[in-house]
Amino acid sequence: MIRIISLLIVIIVISGCMASYSASAKTPADMMPYATIAGENAELNADIWIDCGENKLGAYTLEVIYNPIIVEVSEITTSGENAFPGMPMSNPSTFKSGKTVIIGMYTGHDVPDGRLKIAHIKFAPVSKGTSPLKVMLQSIYDTAGNLFDATAIVSPDSLTVTK
Repeated sequence: MIRIISLLIVIIVISGCMASYSASAKTPADMMPYATIAGENAELNADIWIDCGENKLGAYTLEVIYNPIIVEVSEITTSGENAFPGMPMSNPSTFKSGKTVIIGMYTGHDVPDGRLKIAHIKFAPVSKGTSPLKVMLQSIYDTAGNLFDATAIVSPDSLTVTK
């Protein structure tokens, strides 16, 4: 119980400070089924994955960056095949800012290793144009509370609004 509370405190501190471990976002071809979704008032979607290798993901903090002139976040959830069991958390007041921090944690031991889908983001169109999508991994911990190296991936890497 103390370890869980300690892990939660570390996540909160890191998400507030945003000064910790950082891994560069990569977009391997096998994870990038590039799809431009367009249309007025259409939902624009992106998935965020973390490739943990053989590590069991316990907690993460990441930042999603997008162009708020083109799109804004409308919802962040997770589900589907190989999804991380912990629900992603974020501050809705940042959804129109162009930079949204997402944190998540899971205290169980039944987390799969490898590539995990940690968030499904629905965007709403704001104006015509293309918004690049980037993800910056701020911190990542295994189920024992140890930092490890991983890769964060966003797919697709841009969204286009045509109307």
